[in-house]
Amino acid sequence: MRSRKIWTWVAVVSVLSLVTAACGSGSANSGSPATSTTVSANPAAQAGLAEATRLVAEWTKFPTSVGYNKPVGKVIPTGKKLAFMNCGLPACIALGKAADDAAKVLGWTVQQVNFQPTPEAVSAAWAQVARTKPDGVIATGFPRVLFEESLQKLKAANIPVAECCVPDPVANGIIAQISEANTELYGQQFAAWLTVATKGDGQILWVNNQDYPVIPLMFDFMKKNVAQLCPNCKVESIDVPATEFGTTAPDKIVSYLRAHPNVNYVALGYDGMANGLPAAMAAAGIKVPFIGQDADPPNKQYILDGTQAASIGFPLHESMWAAVDAIARHIVGVDVSVVQSPMPVLIYTKATIKDATVAEPFVADYQEQFKSMWGK
Repeated sequence: MRSRKIWTWVAVVSVLSLVTAACGSGSANSGSPATSTTVSANPAAQAGLAEATRLVAEWTKFPTSVGYNKPVGKVIPTGKKLAFMNCGLPACIALGKAADDAAKVLGWTVQQVNFQPTPEAVSAAWAQVARTKPDGVIATGFPRVLFEESLQKLKAANIPVAECCVPDPVANGIIAQISEANTELYGQQFAAWLTVATKGDGQILWVNNQDYPVIPLMFDFMKKNVAQLCPNCKVESIDVPATEFGTTAPDKIVSYLRAHPNVNYVALGYDGMANGLPAAMAAAGIKVPFIGQDADPPNKQYILDGTQAASIGFPLHESMWAAVDAIARHIVGVDVSVVQSPMPVLIYTKATIKDATVAEPFVADYQEQFKSMWGK
């Protein structure tokens, strides 16, 4: 956990005003959470708001490093074939493209193994990969319990698997867990943003999802950090299955907000839950701001339009290049643990979105940094 440097209250108010503007002040979704009358009288609340303000200021600046810089140190062979487990959601499609871009630099190819985000489809897709025997596999989002039998077949064939965004251990067939160290950071980012945006008086609705284990884990970290940063905040939650993304999820969220008018901020465990949410809120006459996670292009446009306050970005490009890096290191027989380093982080606001139509890299020269480690 980062050291807690306490700013003066004047500094807190100054930076707080900037974040309030980034939350969409004056927009249909800006909301108007009441300033807590107890924050100024509560030293713990003051300290938490000051720290949250510092963190938000830090995380709304573009990072400059991919997180590590250790060269592979050996010649990486060309001609390898990877399989990317593609769930078909916009985030998965973008991840697959990023993995393909990285592989091309090494003279490798990537087969996109497409499936629907259901347990049965996940298991069947992995069984297919175990039969085809690629040189390596990159997977995101789903726990190994859904494909353990196939994973063990791949392990027996000495085929490395690099996972991303799942709280599975690095062991017994999985050689690397990309961005694992970031999950706690995402929870802290949610907590810091919510603390500042509600001026330390958040009545927060967390929209959870059990299909992707990383989302409940982020929720746990978020609650832990809210307790530290915002002792006056209260957090409630509902669950939305992945099958409801883009369909009934907005109605479920709006229904909850109607029944709980005290809620003054919504936190989505995944940005895909927001598809159609601004329209549903507007139709219901509800003006509650929300923040999501993943920064899909539609959500970035929502932010530019003022209907979504912010999104906790996922380092999509940097993470998939790190996954390819992990497999390359494994193939040439060098230590893979370096890729377990925390990846860069960024909170997207109107000020940090350059192109809403694509998944943008956080680090401007990330490709050059990886190429340098690969000797390319």
